[in-house]
Amino acid sequence: MSKYVLIMDEVDGVSGNEDRGGIQELISLIKRSRIPIICICNDRQHKKIRSLANYCYDLRFHRPTIQQIHAAMLTILQRENVSNIKPETLDEIIKSCNQDIRQTIHSLNLWSIQGGKTNLLAAKMIEKSVNNNPFELCRLSFSSELRNKSIIDKSDIFFYDYQLMPLLIQENYLQCQPHVTNSSNEKRKLTDIEHLKLISQASDSICLGDICSQMIFSRNENWSLLPYQVIYIRKIVKLSELRI
Repeated sequence: MSKYVLIMDEVDGVSGNEDRGGIQELISLIKRSRIPIICICNDRQHKKIRSLANYCYDLRFHRPTIQQIHAAMLTILQRENVSNIKPETLDEIIKSCNQDIRQTIHSLNLWSIQGGKTNLLAAKMIEKSVNNNPFELCRLSFSSELRNKSIIDKSDIFFYDYQLMPLLIQENYLQCQPHVTNSSNEKRKLTDIEHLKLISQASDSICLGDICSQMIFSRNENWSLLPYQVIYIRKIVKLSELRI
């Protein structure tokens, strides 16, 4: 067995003109290498990773549960002589970090520096920009998790991949089940006529967004239209839940 190993981190980030041919070169390196090569990626479904996966042992790691992270963080806090954090506050910090262990440790470090004054509400406000894959972001776009978020937060999903996200929204918006919510947060299903009207409005927004996209990526490259394309895409998602 070799004492050496080559670790290639974030191989799903090999893209663009500057990295053209990078995956093929990595595959060629794997074929002729005499030492183990570990390739790490975040987006397993990326089209470039599919070709690389044919030459690798596919080992997938699942996100740890809140309970698992909670136990590990308690061990760290105990060794650092920090004992004044409430269990519910710790859980909220873990949730806000999207169960990212490294980000959770960093947040707890800040919490400790502040003298442990972070309350439950403040813990809920801790945010982390998560590097999700486009399919997860598409699901998130149609979920109720973004209901109370600002337009800027919602637009961040679009800018994750402003070429792919509109296509995913267009492919999945017909599967959305819209409903109406009144001031008392009571929901009711839409009638067939109401549903068809919403589909019509969403389709119009898709067309307008596509026009913006064509003008953006045309020979003139009118990038000033990109924020307007965001609005059209967000309007489609907003139609999945109306308030009266």
